[in-house]
Amino acid sequence: MLTPWARHSRRKSWTRSPGSVRSTAHEQKKWVAANVLAAHPASARTLVRELLRAGVREQNPSFNRAFVIPLKPHVTYEDAVVLGLELIETEADAGGLARLEYWLEIELGPGTLSTQRAMNRWRIESFLCVSDGYARRSLLAGISFAKAHLDTSAARLARRVIAIASSSDDAYLRHRLQNQRRDSAAFPALLPPGG
Repeated sequence: MLTPWARHSRRKSWTRSPGSVRSTAHEQKKWVAANVLAAHPASARTLVRELLRAGVREQNPSFNRAFVIPLKPHVTYEDAVVLGLELIETEADAGGLARLEYWLEIELGPGTLSTQRAMNRWRIESFLCVSDGYARRSLLAGISFAKAHLDTSAARLARRVIAIASSSDDAYLRHRLQNQRRDSAAFPALLPPGG
């Protein structure tokens, strides 16, 4: 099955080996760069792709906001999401975009309903394709089960997500699903009776 991010990715050569981009020196430099660009946002225009890449690859969801703030004057939510999809090369990157998208929506605005639906479907499809537990956690947190964000085929896929998350050995996935049950008016329609 073609992963949802494979349709958008242009490069496949990036790896996370100890000598790669994720080195300690690089980790320190990216924070300096994010702080400088936040102070001088006009400079960020030429580094939009690099800022998004750093945000996608940042593991801590609280810290990846630093890479979104300098983007505000230069890109829309839709532009950032499209570029983010192009940067995904691994399951971990899919989870990274899901975490980053939270800040993109807060800082850049929620985007159009059609973009929200497309991204919701991407999160659902990605959840079903990945085996990485951390990526699944990040993806589930962003999935909306509201009727406005689901067409008929997405609703079918969402039922599979519900079944996987509710029967998972991962307590966080089960807990997250319970929270989303309370947060979505459409959720009961997707659950089996008594579910």
